[in-house]
Amino acid sequence: MKSLLLLLAACLMTPLGWTQIADKLHDHAQLMTQAGQFLANQFSPASDARIRVQPLDPQLRLPACPAPQFFLPAPAPALSGSMRVGMRCLSPKPWTVYANASVSEAKAHYVTKDPLQAGHQLQLEDLEARRAHSEDLPAGAISDPQQLLGRTLRQPLEAGTILRAVLIRDTLVISAGQTVKLIASGPGFSIHTEGRAMGNAMSGQRVQVRNGSGQIIQGVALPSGMVSVTP
Repeated sequence: MKSLLLLLAACLMTPLGWTQIADKLHDHAQLMTQAGQFLANQFSPASDARIRVQPLDPQLRLPACPAPQFFLPAPAPALSGSMRVGMRCLSPKPWTVYANASVSEAKAHYVTKDPLQAGHQLQLEDLEARRAHSEDLPAGAISDPQQLLGRTLRQPLEAGTILRAVLIRDTLVISAGQTVKLIASGPGFSIHTEGRAMGNAMSGQRVQVRNGSGQIIQGVALPSGMVSVTP
């Protein structure tokens, strides 16, 4: 028995024995898990980043590696959207591969704070900001409150409804012939004057206004019915 054990040990110490060990294949699933953890370590512990690493080609045969290394290809990509993550082995058999990955962070969207009736004109107090990943939100979810203020609802909504483009319609905030206030501001100054609108405008649209001296000024209609002019 002792002789048999010595013979087996001698076989393992031969180049053939090492070759058999090196011929073992690295587990793809384990590699993807480690790559995902590597990317997660690039963010702060409080981050809400969602990371997905795409599986490697199942036909790819990678020799087993006791200590794979992970890296981001140069130049270092922005840690958002689609990217690639590199994986390499230095020994016993060197290899380098890349996997596609995606990183997304939650973004703000808006829901109704209270139940609202059809035709209601949205104001800031009607909105509640929440955060979620894009893939968890319905199509058309609105992340900019300026796209909501001053617009009206097409239908009644329950509290907590995610506000989407299909649920709202534009509302005229300025009508042709209406007297409107013109606002121009910049570092250290703010100017207010009045004029007469030369056309209809919805919130965010450009409109021409004739001021008291007859000069025609163009600005952007605000939800309040005023016109913002860039100096």
